[in-house]
Amino acid sequence: MYYFALPIVRAFGLTTFAIRFVPALFGIMTVLLVLALQKRIGAIGTLSAAAVLGASPGAVYFSRYFIHETLLVFFTLATVAALARYVEKHEWWTLVFASASIGFLFATKETAIITVGVLTVAAIGTFIWFRWNGGLRVTVVFGTGGSLVFAAIALPLLIVIVLFYSSFLTNWRGLADALRSLAVWSRTGTRAHVHPWATYLSWLWIEESPILAGGCVGMWMALSYRDNAFAVFATIWALGMLTVYSIIPYKTPWLTLNLIVPFALVAGYALNLLWTRADRRFAAVVTILLTAIALYQTISLTFVHYDDEAYPYVYVHTKREVIDLVKQIDGISNGSDGHSPISIAVTSPEHFPLSWYLRYYRTGFYGRVVKVADPVVIGSEYQAQALQYVLGNEYQRKGTYVLRPGIRLVLFVRRGLIQP
Repeated sequence: MYYFALPIVRAFGLTTFAIRFVPALFGIMTVLLVLALQKRIGAIGTLSAAAVLGASPGAVYFSRYFIHETLLVFFTLATVAALARYVEKHEWWTLVFASASIGFLFATKETAIITVGVLTVAAIGTFIWFRWNGGLRVTVVFGTGGSLVFAAIALPLLIVIVLFYSSFLTNWRGLADALRSLAVWSRTGTRAHVHPWATYLSWLWIEESPILAGGCVGMWMALSYRDNAFAVFATIWALGMLTVYSIIPYKTPWLTLNLIVPFALVAGYALNLLWTRADRRFAAVVTILLTAIALYQTISLTFVHYDDEAYPYVYVHTKREVIDLVKQIDGISNGSDGHSPISIAVTSPEHFPLSWYLRYYRTGFYGRVVKVADPVVIGSEYQAQALQYVLGNEYQRKGTYVLRPGIRLVLFVRRGLIQP
């Protein structure tokens, strides 16, 4: 993600727009990539799946985060789409594309091992399901020179992993660090952000009810009708991801992106069956209704209540009051001598994302109460009394701002500093 973001930052500068551009772009491309599955779940199915996915509160909200999950989900779907085309066309280049996508999966985030494991189980499970219920035949054709083809398939995966984890051949230790990251994540996965096993179901029900409802109906249809191998694959994929992530104690809202995509695909399959086998007007009404509900939830979450912790997706989120704090500091800086930005001391142990918003200032992050000479001091509320004592009457308390739920910051400004 950082390498993909670099050229955008070079083009637009180190701005919020620039760093959000990459996850937003991959979020859009994920929706467009759904359309490549038209032969798997039908034209109406892909359009419907793309509509509900594009309107999904989670897909929109977290595509505005500078986090890896959006890229991970895109490369997951790219892998699935490439392999699905290979099963149909037997084109060896699709295996090369799938191999590169898997490489990007592992180069993006260590949880790729969960994704690849679940996709493998889904493929095997689909084969077994149809073997027991009517005999699905999948022919794998490599043509002549099979060993060369296998080498060509393995090369993209290895090249991508080596290039990115070695920082483009400048840090070979990064390859070993990639393996060590799995051990780090295994510890994190059992100790941090621990929630009950049903948390993802609860979050999906509250925030993604259209996709969850449509996906559940689609799963029942796929397993009952047994007429679409990809729909069965997507069903096992969705249930597999939900099961694994529910078992792991570590749970964060952005991980629901891994569940939303397969649920949306199965929902699209269900809507396609309604269109082709039932009443088209009813299918259109259902699709529009599901999309409208999701879109309403998305607008409410993303543009109105984006920092309201009453919404499950708003998780340890920065409050909008922090922007007011930054504007106050900008105003103080512009009203000072005008030669250079003022210096700032941050004594609060909890301060992120101030390190981002104050990046153009000379800022020291101390994490404890210290005596400083900086004209602006930011501390936590529980440090306020001690800070006032250390700073003395030379400083005046100018305001209190909520950083995150339960964390409040106080702003001290040196008396006599020119302000607008």
